[in-house]
Amino acid sequence: MNNRRIIALILLMLFCSCESSDSSSETSVMVSGVTSSETISETNNETEIPIVFAKAETEIPTEETTVSETEETEGQETERVLADNQLEYSTKNIYILMEFTGVDELGYYPQAANHQLKYLEDDRVLHSNIQITNLSERSFDFIPSAIIIYGRLKNTSGCMSPVNKKDTGIKTADIFNIDPGETVSFDVDFVGDKICVESAYEIKYSASSTKAKEYNNTALGSFDITKRTAVKKAVSAALDIQKASEVTPAMLTPREGEYSVNTPKNSYCFTVEPVDDGRYIKVELRLQCLTGEPERFEPLRFRLTRKGDYHTSSHDWCFDELLTGTLPDVSQANISGVTGTLYNNPFYLSVRSDGSSECTMYFFTANDNVEDYYMFSYDGENDFFECIINIKT
Repeated sequence: MNNRRIIALILLMLFCSCESSDSSSETSVMVSGVTSSETISETNNETEIPIVFAKAETEIPTEETTVSETEETEGQETERVLADNQLEYSTKNIYILMEFTGVDELGYYPQAANHQLKYLEDDRVLHSNIQITNLSERSFDFIPSAIIIYGRLKNTSGCMSPVNKKDTGIKTADIFNIDPGETVSFDVDFVGDKICVESAYEIKYSASSTKAKEYNNTALGSFDITKRTAVKKAVSAALDIQKASEVTPAMLTPREGEYSVNTPKNSYCFTVEPVDDGRYIKVELRLQCLTGEPERFEPLRFRLTRKGDYHTSSHDWCFDELLTGTLPDVSQANISGVTGTLYNNPFYLSVRSDGSSECTMYFFTANDNVEDYYMFSYDGENDFFECIINIKT
């Protein structure tokens, strides 16, 4: 054994001795995240102790899967968006949607005003549409006339309710039998104190009247809408709607063959012609009120004037029956060519809410010469005019 080999064996023994004394069988050096392992290699020519750097096991990062948390929102019913003039109310048995669509003076509805036990000049007509849905499991009768609107401002109070009398120009509603799940919709007008339109605070439905007891109200009963702010807002919004729809009254444009007279308050257009072989003179009048007020005209104040300043009034009329408070008796006059109902002289004639009115009047001539009539006039408390005419036979 040569010296070189002996030296190698000695070194090997020393190395093994040192390694066994160490608590670890392998010395590891961490260099920039890489583990190095020391091994001893023996060659034929020399002994070397190479240091071999071995790659440490690369830690494979675990890819985190981000799961977006889905927020579960409980289903909520979309609230109905109400217009300013709408009001809703519901219980377990009923859903109500009220819509207030306009306001007029009661004076524009003379027959309805005449029907009121106590008519005041500031009484109003409140137009509405009401929708009723039966949410119960039983049918019930709904009585529109049992709805009352209450109003109050400081020490003044009032109420409004539907008018039951038909054919007055006011919209009335019949009693409805509503089955479970059924919805009915109807127009109805409330009549009463002006303060209820401007300062409504409560709406009640009461079927406690003697007449109402005849109907099936078990499933419905009564209800009371007491949210004062909401009630006032919805009802008073009808004033804005009415104002927005109003058109400034304009003077009438005369048609062919018409005479035309305009005063500061009214515009008149009319034709004049003899009928029934000259026994009568027919005046067909249309007028437009320019004041925006419910004007009333006195029929007997419309006159024809003939030579000698003789004045005559008409006693036979055709007119819109809604434009007078009480219908006069039917005329017994027999006028050739007249169609439709002919009435005696009405006590007064009114205008519609748009200010318009029309009528036809027949003046008996007693076989006078119709060409002698030279003027048509009106001399009432509300207006005055005179117009020269020329009647040709």
